[in-house]
Amino acid sequence: MPGTVVDGHRLDLLPCGPDRFNALLALIDSATRELQLFFYIVTDDDHGAMLRDSLVRACERHVAVTLLVDGFGSEQLPDSWFTPLRASGARCARFLPGWGRKYVLRNHQKLAIADRARVILGGCNIASPYFTESSDGDNWTDLMVRVEGPRVAALAAYFDDLDRWIHSPSSGLRSFRALLLHHSHQPPEGRVRWLFSGPFARISPFSLDLRHLVSTARTMDIVAAYFAPTPGMIRRMGRMAQRGLMRIITPSRSDNRITIQAARHCYGRLLRQGVRIAEYQPARLHMKLIVADEHVYIGSANFDVRSQFINAELMLRVSDAGFAAQVRSLIDRLEIDSRPITQAKLDRANGFWGRLLWRLSYYVVVTLDPTVTRRLLSRVLQAERELESSFHAQ
Repeated sequence: MPGTVVDGHRLDLLPCGPDRFNALLALIDSATRELQLFFYIVTDDDHGAMLRDSLVRACERHVAVTLLVDGFGSEQLPDSWFTPLRASGARCARFLPGWGRKYVLRNHQKLAIADRARVILGGCNIASPYFTESSDGDNWTDLMVRVEGPRVAALAAYFDDLDRWIHSPSSGLRSFRALLLHHSHQPPEGRVRWLFSGPFARISPFSLDLRHLVSTARTMDIVAAYFAPTPGMIRRMGRMAQRGLMRIITPSRSDNRITIQAARHCYGRLLRQGVRIAEYQPARLHMKLIVADEHVYIGSANFDVRSQFINAELMLRVSDAGFAAQVRSLIDRLEIDSRPITQAKLDRANGFWGRLLWRLSYYVVVTLDPTVTRRLLSRVLQAERELESSFHAQ
């Protein structure tokens, strides 16, 4: 797709899997000084090996390489996978590799930064189904964006602090919250911004921004791999649809069937308020994309409780009418390949047992999992406070 310049930043959308991987390799090959990469999932497959080989070559060019992966998402990645990288001089580490906290706190971000000036970010993990196209639909339809411009330096500074936190022997939940909060404070001006979500003590910057937009926007398009908004958000979305236009595209297939059932539990109320809903058919949909009026959000956050309040997430917000129109044309093409959801179709598919399954799935995704996680987070924070108090008392 053609590139766009907004506020001194060049933006290139990468909706095609093979093009997306080629752009990532080109970004790595273009680096002359430094590479900083974080991915939620890295898989020991062909594309994982190609990524690692390109990073090894960068090390051989005397580029400083740091690769961080999430301890939960990349749990199946063997330590031996990192051996060629470490032998070449790269820094490699896992985010919260300990057994207890990796369930509680996950870093769901995906980004690759070259020379503190260029970044590729979005929803795409490093695994072959994200970069290939298959006739049986077993691949992922996803989106990343390449950004080049002055605000990338702020993202590189965030990565520096994240790297230091991971390697610090005293890293804890409170210090991670402080890290996210520090990098959430940005100059108010500028049409290109980074928004963080995560285990903030209060509502995260991304969630706050999203809540404001749903309350004020006239047109809104949502493409969500996992769609399970809270009842309060569903009410806001319904009011938005009554005063304007709202379109939602969700998956018809996924790696987690319960998330599809949870999404379907939300459809009826939204349809009655005039929301247009469709389920994407050709492949598994993994995209995280929102367009509200002239504001575009691309990144790692799903439209659910865990992404908005618990997981560490990163979203790019671009405020530009031309770029919003370009992204909406992409969503138009997704809708062509999607099956419209109507109230009649919902009623036919949703008998007693169907309604029960959808309701239970929604309860698990929106209430049970976040509640358990928040309680565990509270226990982690209390343990950190007690440990610190005990240390100072000695």
